[in-house]
Amino acid sequence: MVIDNTAIIIQARMESTRLRGKVLKNIYRNKTILDLLIEHLKILDQRIIIATTTNKSDVKIIETAKKHDLEWFRGDEQNVLKRYIDCATEYDISKIVRITSDNIFVQPALIKPLIDNKNQTLDYISYKIGDINVVLAHWGLFGEFVTLSALKKVQISSKAKMDLEHVTYYIYNHEGEFTYEYWDVPQELNRLDIRLTIDTLEDFNICKEIVNYLQKNNLDWHYNNILEYIDSNLALRNKIKRNIERIRKI
Repeated sequence: MVIDNTAIIIQARMESTRLRGKVLKNIYRNKTILDLLIEHLKILDQRIIIATTTNKSDVKIIETAKKHDLEWFRGDEQNVLKRYIDCATEYDISKIVRITSDNIFVQPALIKPLIDNKNQTLDYISYKIGDINVVLAHWGLFGEFVTLSALKKVQISSKAKMDLEHVTYYIYNHEGEFTYEYWDVPQELNRLDIRLTIDTLEDFNICKEIVNYLQKNNLDWHYNNILEYIDSNLALRNKIKRNIERIRKI
């Protein structure tokens, strides 16, 4: 059932710093990262909006949104906080589930509780691994819940580049100013040795291998199937380990 004042808003752009055009790179046959992310989020039967930029290269993002019959918005390229606020305002959305388009394995089963949350007092919800907000980890399986009113408060409170670019950064670094909850991840995900977000070519190749395995074996994209493949594949585990170490040094 669609919750009217809530939307999944996916931020997407072509001009990513390390891997330009990554979200529209074909990762399985003729399907792109963004195609597959959208297909899996549609399982939730919830309103989805693609929030892209006014950069001319992002016309291709809009074409993808239209192909999937989704609503879309074009806003500020660098000030992503403003893009989210303007997008939510235009579509009369007060509750946002924020997804970044480089997280191809976002789990619908972990997004649904964010949508269904009945606590009307909360400004922000995210998952945590130990004491770490998953937004700061490199799993790539999660989204986060935030209200439009909380984002507007950030907009008033800060002009810092980090806060404008990373949208919720101010919120989880100023928790005393907001009402929030952190939910424990499922026990199987209580580890930090997995990286499934796509930021570099190495990330893309690792995720492509996993996507091909899941698709060719007709397996659900549930994290249990992903973990089973990774944990049974020493070569892949080593690739992920090296990639995590490489990213830490950048």
